[in-house]
Amino acid sequence: MKINDVFLGLIMLVIGVAIALHAQTFPVMAGMQYGPEFFPTIIGGGIALCGLGMVANWAVFRHGPKQPWVVMPEWMGSRINVLRALGILGAVVFYIVVSPFLGFILTIFLTTLGLLLLLANPLWLSLSIALILPAILHFGFSVGLRVPLPRGVIEKLLI
Repeated sequence: MKINDVFLGLIMLVIGVAIALHAQTFPVMAGMQYGPEFFPTIIGGGIALCGLGMVANWAVFRHGPKQPWVVMPEWMGSRINVLRALGILGAVVFYIVVSPFLGFILTIFLTTLGLLLLLANPLWLSLSIALILPAILHFGFSVGLRVPLPRGVIEKLLI
């Protein structure tokens, strides 16, 4: 998808200003030269400046034919491709909603299997990857990095 630079620049400008303004509400730390608002304000200001630059670039150099606000890519003409793209978003929502109940391992298994089948992979390959990936991710995050993951039926059996 191609979004017109002026539109994207205006969005970046608003988001950058909102970040910088919100950072100013962070509490002041006593005895600190730089408080918790320092880096978010710099980042928000940088985003706002980039957005302002995009708008200024459009205002100064807008010679030639008018560009539409949004140009949809060719792949969006296919329903299956749109369904596949929405499947990615659905997988994220599915993980957020279901993982507290089923746990990390089972949720990642179901999510991976569903996405691989949606992308038209063979069943044997999808099942193979869906069985191996949760174990690798669980070991890497839970054991290696000590990140607390949602516990479910399978995780309760592991400990």
